[in-house]
Amino acid sequence: MAGKATVHGSTDRAGRAQSTACHYGDRIDFMAMRRRDGAADFMVRVHGGVDMPASVVEQFEIACPTLKEHLCTSDIIDAGNPNAAPMSIPHFIEHVAIDLLVWAYRDQGLGFAGYTVWLDRKGQVARITLKSVEFEITERAFQLACQVVGEALQPLRH
Repeated sequence: MAGKATVHGSTDRAGRAQSTACHYGDRIDFMAMRRRDGAADFMVRVHGGVDMPASVVEQFEIACPTLKEHLCTSDIIDAGNPNAAPMSIPHFIEHVAIDLLVWAYRDQGLGFAGYTVWLDRKGQVARITLKSVEFEITERAFQLACQVVGEALQPLRH
């Protein structure tokens, strides 16, 4: 269902989320999160292939031109570059979340970093780690990134 996320979760005694299952369209499942000192880990599962379609990346490059300015050691965010390897959906979510965090803290001039690791590439499960100043803001940036990427992928599912 475009525009909405389905959320299922549990909390500890203090009311903090322990694990959350959240479905963004039919392509992205947000499965769990973990707080760490200065970072936040998010586990996702993708469905229907792991690579971001070039046409969707192009749309994001127009809407978020700063994505091309990200320094990245593993992929190039440039849909127009024929030599660029396709970026995975989880890795693209990482970059969109970082862009949102940079925007959220723009007055403070903070930089953000993250990385994505496949926990089970065949099962399409990845862990995305983001630098975190305030966990709630990092969590919200991650959720928004999942939502907009999930919505952008919706029309491509047949």
